[in-house]
Amino acid sequence: MNKEVLIIEDKNKKTIIELEKIALKKERKEIRNKILLILFFIVSILISFSFGMFYQYLNTSIDYTTNIHKEINSIFKNNWLYINENEKFDEYFYNKSLKGATTFENDPYTNYLTKSETEEFSKNINMNFVGVGIGLEEDVNKNVYIERVYNNTPGSEAGLLAGDLIYKINDEIVLEKGSAYIRELAIGQEGTIVNITVKRLDKEITFKITRRMVDASSYGEVKDNYYYLNISSFGLETVNNVKKLLLEMKRNNLTSLIIDLRNNGGGYLTSAQELLGLFLKQGSIVLKQVDSQGNQDIVYTKDTPFDFIEKVVILQNNQSASSSEVFILGMKEQFSNTITVGEKTYGKGVIQGQIPLSDGGTLKITTAKWISSNDVWVEKNGIDPDYLVETPKFLTSNYIALKEDVSYRLKDANEIISLTRDALKYIGYESEEMGGYFDNSLEQAIIGFQKDQGIAENPVIDINLQRSIVSVVKNLYQKQGYEYDPQLKQAIELIYE
Repeated sequence: MNKEVLIIEDKNKKTIIELEKIALKKERKEIRNKILLILFFIVSILISFSFGMFYQYLNTSIDYTTNIHKEINSIFKNNWLYINENEKFDEYFYNKSLKGATTFENDPYTNYLTKSETEEFSKNINMNFVGVGIGLEEDVNKNVYIERVYNNTPGSEAGLLAGDLIYKINDEIVLEKGSAYIRELAIGQEGTIVNITVKRLDKEITFKITRRMVDASSYGEVKDNYYYLNISSFGLETVNNVKKLLLEMKRNNLTSLIIDLRNNGGGYLTSAQELLGLFLKQGSIVLKQVDSQGNQDIVYTKDTPFDFIEKVVILQNNQSASSSEVFILGMKEQFSNTITVGEKTYGKGVIQGQIPLSDGGTLKITTAKWISSNDVWVEKNGIDPDYLVETPKFLTSNYIALKEDVSYRLKDANEIISLTRDALKYIGYESEEMGGYFDNSLEQAIIGFQKDQGIAENPVIDINLQRSIVSVVKNLYQKQGYEYDPQLKQAIELIYE
């Protein structure tokens, strides 16, 4: 590099001085930018290298299923305020972590079931268990009513009725304990005794019941000119039971059939396949399964159908789901004389597989969607009935909503009052058409009801009146007199057309 110099000469000598160049302001800025660029490049390389090493460390050093799990577990045990309120914390934490890992916002049907939940899930689908034979309904206060007493069970033989409020199991008061808790107490070993105390109107009645094996997945009744078939679940033995019932139908020379699938939340796909095989010709399409890759698998019927059945009316509501919807669509699309009555179905168009796990639990996982023989997908859409007939609101758990210290009286107004008016009218106590306004005519209807039921007269709407009305309403509804079941009434009328 050439350097600038200053030469000074006098008479005797020559002096040479090297000059240092001083950068101008613009030149200094350019130099600084070049230095920053070089530093940025060096730092970027170092960061990239460090991140790569850190990423490799994460992927090779941390065992998410063991180390972190144990670490968080230990933190909870040493620091959590509520640790003493959770017995068997290790088991609780283990189950909760697995449930969290198998919970997805876009898939509410995939989840982890513990060993006990797996057993309960199987019992609920198959509807066969050692117990008393009752269906339960829980209100918003977690009080539990008997919704249905299944035929030919210890509960029906003892005298339990739909509408009874379960008050005690043995000597334990179970108000506000919820249906899961009561179910656990009611189910036990075959041949053992359970004492169930119910509140019926203003009376407490205790039933001593011997538990035995119950199969409540289906039952049937011979009617005047048709056969009534109720299917509560698509379990492993459902089809065998239905075959026996249809043979009873045949022996009585009946050709018209009402199939009640209301509140049937589904069950095993193979059960729906076999049940459709009793009605559709062999080799008919049950459904088409489509997996995540778009691969399609077609499921066909295999059985020989009962060819004496000429007309089918299916009852459905917003709790008819999954395998119920498979059956309904299969019949609507391929059995020529099928009519549906009730409400839009739930709308579940996906299929779950059950994979056993080494801890005794089960991974219930969505594996495919299903579409009908005509390529209809019901997911979130449901199936509209041919004849829309809604369930009266006072027959749902939303009506049973009062607390002990809440009551309504003359001149009050709200929806509970309107539903009470409708419920009383349903069982024969008329009042003016005043909707949710508590008028004199409603007061007289309440007094009339209380007199007839032997209840102390108190013309207010409180939890005691609600319980009494529910007891009478649900009991009348389950008796299946068509005048108390508007959906069944419509189905019967269609049978006779």
